[in-house]
Amino acid sequence: MQNEDSPYEGNLVIPSTAHFEGKEYQVYQIEEQAFSNCTGLTSLTIPASLKSIKNDSFENCTGLSKIIIEDSNEPLSIGRRSGSGTSMTSLFYYAPLVELYIGRNLTYYVNGNGGFYGPFSQKNTLEENVELKVQFGNYVTEIPSCLFAYRGNISKLVFGDNITSIGASAFNQSLLLTSIVIPESVETIGTNAFYGNHTLKDVVLGANLKTINAYAFSACSGITSVYCYAVEPPTANNAAYSYDVMHTRLRVPAESLDKYKSSTTWKEFGEVLPLGGQEHFYPSKYKISILLPDNGIISQKVNEGTNLTLNIQPTSGWTIHSFRVNGVERLSDISNNGDYETGPITSDVEISAVFKDSASSADVYKDHTDNVSIRVDGRIVDIIGDYDFMELYNVNGELILSGYRNNIEISTPGIYIIKVDGQSYKFMIG
Repeated sequence: MQNEDSPYEGNLVIPSTAHFEGKEYQVYQIEEQAFSNCTGLTSLTIPASLKSIKNDSFENCTGLSKIIIEDSNEPLSIGRRSGSGTSMTSLFYYAPLVELYIGRNLTYYVNGNGGFYGPFSQKNTLEENVELKVQFGNYVTEIPSCLFAYRGNISKLVFGDNITSIGASAFNQSLLLTSIVIPESVETIGTNAFYGNHTLKDVVLGANLKTINAYAFSACSGITSVYCYAVEPPTANNAAYSYDVMHTRLRVPAESLDKYKSSTTWKEFGEVLPLGGQEHFYPSKYKISILLPDNGIISQKVNEGTNLTLNIQPTSGWTIHSFRVNGVERLSDISNNGDYETGPITSDVEISAVFKDSASSADVYKDHTDNVSIRVDGRIVDIIGDYDFMELYNVNGELILSGYRNNIEISTPGIYIIKVDGQSYKFMIG
């Protein structure tokens, strides 16, 4: 794509395809200076199909405040902004961004002449009070080096769920945040990754963290509390926290208290205490699901160790036919007032409740012509009425029985489907 005589203005969505002289072409690349000096450009959307953005393609786009990089499992290569001599700086150096969504991994050259710059680095060019909100999508697995180095104005930062590494100087002097929660998926934090972020007070480190490289949190002198969920103390260079950590409180898993107190770097903290109380920085750890046969699922994520009380109350004229937790029948565990106590939740939970008409001990299914009825009583299935052929399937669609039978005994609990002359009925055996 090349710049035209009339600069682009307003919202720009880069297309995945383009048409020229009756032919369709895939758009894989934005050429050098394609949108340079488009000062009226306010937002930019980059499609998942785009493979690269060349140097200077958005030079002097001083009105660009919003960028969306759409989700993709393929990386996007990003060029640089040419400077004087051999220096190269951030592609979006002059863009006063207030909103940025990154939905894929990014690759680019990090310049070492007179500073380190990624595509969103910025230094001494921001208007006063311009704040930036950043969000990463779930296709992003690594935050590369210097991505926001010297940006200085990130006021909101939302990580994706699959980030495993944060590169060197990725957020060097870039944050306006008072707290940051590193995703549980992160294993490595690079050198100088959060260097010089003076506003930080609270830092939360996830359970899978293994390595913190040199100076990762250096010059973050405002930090008063660090919460580390890793059972094994992460390897950390002595200078990872190069400030007076004697005034910083460290909280760690209770079972790892002694390990941290005897570990290099970690033992230097003023207090080393166990995690506990109301400190839940990863509230979506486990999922509890309520299965609704034939209709759907209700699910909710809860904190580890949460105790739930579920109240199961059939409506008038109905009774509880089956109540299962992770496939195990728990009907007898329901109290007289209908309460069921989950106990501390330490893994995902599936709950299934089936109700039946209390006027009969059996469940009865009829087709729309009323010629045939299916009666399920305990583990006995009766086919009532005239028909020619039946087939019995399990919930996986495997044929169990076929032919002509009026009475079937099913010994294995589960959900089944019976077809009678092409009409299907779904039922549960408790």
